[in-house]
Amino acid sequence: MRNTPETSIHCSILIGRDHCLERFGHAFASVIAGEGRTLAVSGEAGVGKSRLVGALVDRARELAPDLQVLQGNCFERGASIPFAPFVDLWRSFALNADAGELRATLEDDAADLVRLLPELRGIAPDSATPSAAEPEQEKRRLFHALLQPILRVARDRPVLVVIEDLHWCDESSIELLEQLARRTRGARVALLLTYRADEVGPTLAHFLAGLDRERLADEMALGRLSKGDVARMIATIFDATDSPRAELVDPLYELTDGNPFFVEEVLKSLAAAGEFLGGDGSRERKPLAELDIPRSVQDAVQRRSEQLSDEARRLLVLASVAGRRFDLTLLSGQRQTPEPRMLELIKELVAAQLVVEESADRFAFRHALTQQAIYSGLLIRERAALHLEIARALEADGPGVAESHLGDLAHHYYEAGVWDRAFDYSSRVGRLAQDLFSPAAAVRHFTRALAAAAHGGQPPPAWIYSARGSAHEARGEFDRAREDHEAALQMSRAAADVPGEWQALIDLGFLWATRDYERAGEFFRRALDLGRASGDTAMLARSLNRFGNWLVNVGRPIEGIDEHRAALEIFSAAGDQQGIAETLDLLGMANGVRGDLVACIDQYGRAIELLTQLGDEQRLMSALSSRTTYSSPGMSETVPGAMGTVADARRDGEAARRLAERSGSSVGLAYAHWTFAAALSTYGIFGEGLPLAEEGLRLASEIGHEQWIIGGRFTLGQALWLLLAADEAITQLEAALPLVRSVKSVWWTGNVRCYLALAHIAKGNVRRAREVVDDAGFNDEVLETLPERRMAWARAELLLAEGSTSASLELLDRLLRTGAGQPAAHLPPPLLVAQARALAALDRTAEARDALERAEASAVAHGDLPWLWRAQCALSRNYLAAGRRGDAEAKQSEARELLLRLAEGLDEDRRERFLAAAQAYVPPSRPPTARRAAKEQWGGLTEREREIAALVTCGRSNREIASELVLSDRTVETHIGNILGKLSFGSRSQIAVWGAERGLQAD
Repeated sequence: MRNTPETSIHCSILIGRDHCLERFGHAFASVIAGEGRTLAVSGEAGVGKSRLVGALVDRARELAPDLQVLQGNCFERGASIPFAPFVDLWRSFALNADAGELRATLEDDAADLVRLLPELRGIAPDSATPSAAEPEQEKRRLFHALLQPILRVARDRPVLVVIEDLHWCDESSIELLEQLARRTRGARVALLLTYRADEVGPTLAHFLAGLDRERLADEMALGRLSKGDVARMIATIFDATDSPRAELVDPLYELTDGNPFFVEEVLKSLAAAGEFLGGDGSRERKPLAELDIPRSVQDAVQRRSEQLSDEARRLLVLASVAGRRFDLTLLSGQRQTPEPRMLELIKELVAAQLVVEESADRFAFRHALTQQAIYSGLLIRERAALHLEIARALEADGPGVAESHLGDLAHHYYEAGVWDRAFDYSSRVGRLAQDLFSPAAAVRHFTRALAAAAHGGQPPPAWIYSARGSAHEARGEFDRAREDHEAALQMSRAAADVPGEWQALIDLGFLWATRDYERAGEFFRRALDLGRASGDTAMLARSLNRFGNWLVNVGRPIEGIDEHRAALEIFSAAGDQQGIAETLDLLGMANGVRGDLVACIDQYGRAIELLTQLGDEQRLMSALSSRTTYSSPGMSETVPGAMGTVADARRDGEAARRLAERSGSSVGLAYAHWTFAAALSTYGIFGEGLPLAEEGLRLASEIGHEQWIIGGRFTLGQALWLLLAADEAITQLEAALPLVRSVKSVWWTGNVRCYLALAHIAKGNVRRAREVVDDAGFNDEVLETLPERRMAWARAELLLAEGSTSASLELLDRLLRTGAGQPAAHLPPPLLVAQARALAALDRTAEARDALERAEASAVAHGDLPWLWRAQCALSRNYLAAGRRGDAEAKQSEARELLLRLAEGLDEDRRERFLAAAQAYVPPSRPPTARRAAKEQWGGLTEREREIAALVTCGRSNREIASELVLSDRTVETHIGNILGKLSFGSRSQIAVWGAERGLQAD
């Protein structure tokens, strides 16, 4: 062995990063105080990210001596391994913790983590039972298991979670990190991330943009060192008292461009070659111009490895094939080298500053570039042979080790060209990735499995195309998913595999439902035919549900309901509770589309009860969101309502949002937001509804969910139209129209075009409204579904605007007659208000008044405040025409108070615009008397009520007030009840605060 230099070529201090240490210190002080922070360190390879992280960890330990550091690393091939950095984090923690500490930290979450870390079975013996939960629910459980222990540790002490090399991170881990960044904001947790700024892919870029948008992270971008910093670095390495000479610094800086890793590597190669005499770095054996400076990292590392003994060099090469990190036991077993000798060889690698020790059995290359440089210097045949050695060594360690290293085995056998084993392991890790909700990793492994099968000359099974197609679909890759599902269909049919053929047809139906309902129907119909021919009742019931749901979506809900009822009979006969719950959920939606809101809410109620018992939170989340909107006034403009309340909407909407947030389902969260927004807005709670709708649209747009994008824009359009902001409503609804045409949904066609026509009518653009209505493809002969009835309402409003009053009235009468079967107070207020306008135009004033009074009563019963004020304004005009000035002014007053209530919570600009636009609907009134003006100024309180409110503000009890004003206790109680009602308060303390703010004082 050639002598290696005694001088350690390693800079012992951090140079040029003082500002980073200072920033981190301030941030971590907040963490200690309970305010979680996320910090990202970015820069090119070799710029010193890991070295800075080490210094930051030391700084954190200084600030919090009881700090718990949890570190996970991403690896170059880790992007194909689900949750790779979190597996690394918890595996490292398990290696360094005793059994008691491990149990206390993981608790019941260990049972779920066994799927990722089989070695935890010792502390989770009951974890082998597979779960029957839905995929989204399982995903949520796994996310919880990976994150909750971190928060558990943070209850007792600060935690620093370090995830390095995020540019190699798998998509599932990125999604998990996003949740961790959000959930730690109120915990003593710091999340420290590193990534190469020049290797940011789309997934990482999206993640970083989200952190930036939500202001969840601070970023420290590391640049290269200056020439002065390089000089300091050289002086520090060689412990020189004088600054190194420019003849050394200048060429070194020019070559390395200030990259600290490359500076060290060049100096190490020069020292290893004996270019320097001593340790001061200022004297050399030959003139500086003659120094043989390496021109690349690979050259520098290669020169240093040549100084090793032959045996150590062979071990280094094998380690580079194993990866950035490697286990000593694996290499020693493969080389059949006694442990003492293996330790000597490892020490040689450590002394050469190529490898560092991480634990008793685990080592790592000092830098990823070092490992890459050595590996890239091998011939292809050399690599294949070494990959095979490592794969066989992993298998030789037993099934437990093999299970923990499925991804490694797939990789090594593929690189070794052992195609049957590569197919087997790639398929297994692909299924594992799918089970762990990592579609990107699943696609990569299934693709590699198919490539291995092709190399080996073996036809792959149909299921692998089906599995990869589902993974492509989860990633939004429509064409690739279609190709795979079609391949699975052809192969299953050729093999007479009926269940496989049926599943492929269902998969294709679901896929096309996101693009083209007509094509989707072809596949669902064929699946139903296959289900009927199969003799399998469960297959038949599920086929009926899928085909029935398709019928509902294409505007044939009555036929769809028949199919669902047939499925319900089959599931009920079999006692299949899950099937019953799913069918009731679908029946709820079908009846909602049909316009039978009473049956809709009843079936959703039964489904929600059963889904709760089954613990099926994924479907429960969807059913709650659906019931939120179907029970609100926004669905009963043209049909009798289900008589829900604001309290019902809040209960269901907030429960759905909580479930969606806990699950991490972006689809579910978008749906929960815009359905809750639709309910609140149509109850008149615009201040909350509009932001929810905007957030739902943002979430749907981020994931490209076309149906929910339409839903978000429709909800905004409807709310804005109710707020008299027709221009903004048109913007949202016109933007939704191309997507409506694309998905060919009858439901969205009717809904969007109805409100788009109403908005254009409000702007006086009758011609465009006519185009919108006529292009919808509906006629007024059939009024069986909600979208058909909405379009008929829009047509009736259009006829009124065009002057065809009698035709409009006839159509409105038909809508009201066909919505019969409920008490008059339950009839739709929008239809009654439109009917009254038509009657008034025909001078049928008394009939118009009757319609408006019924509209008012119905709006009160529904809690439909946006239509209540319209009915009151119209009634006021009718009363004025009839000479009933007192009644007219009472309705004006009620309408004005209601308008102020509707404007609450809106931003100042929108509030002012809404109230200004609403004035056109409110009839002019006589100036109020001084007494009435005072009453209006004080929230409608009479003079006596203001007197009592002043005494309450001064802290008087009821008895004291009664004594002072010479009233009975009962009279005082009545007055206070009136005050609470008029001011919408719930306690005397609120009256006192209100009175103090207005300067009320007792005489």
